[in-house]
Amino acid sequence: MPVCTSLRSILLSQYRRRTTEFVCERKGKCLGNFRKAWATATRRANMPDLLLHDARRSFVRNGVRSFIPEKIVMPISGHKSRSVFDRYNIVSENDVVHAGRQLDQHFSNGHSLGTECTKIVQGDSVVH
Repeated sequence: MPVCTSLRSILLSQYRRRTTEFVCERKGKCLGNFRKAWATATRRANMPDLLLHDARRSFVRNGVRSFIPEKIVMPISGHKSRSVFDRYNIVSENDVVHAGRQLDQHFSNGHSLGTECTKIVQGDSVVH
């Protein structure tokens, strides 16, 4: 599975150190205890309460915010269903505000609302 350059560097660095706390799989064989390794890593990072799912959620949000198509983010994060992916792709109030600003910028660049939207905004009824 491809990973971004910075994560690849961290993983290679850890692999070269070959500490017992680094966990990986080689041909289906586990080389360490994941729970113990995660606890050690989060303690050393001064984030003892960090859950693996927090990291997964961060990846999903960062991927979507980086405009990586969701159909690409989903297999990288291991999500097979849209409903579970949507639970990880949490939308915040700031996301909604940002979307409004993007729309303002879009319309200030000369784009129109479209005929139906303009009629609704102006109070005309639109029947389809």
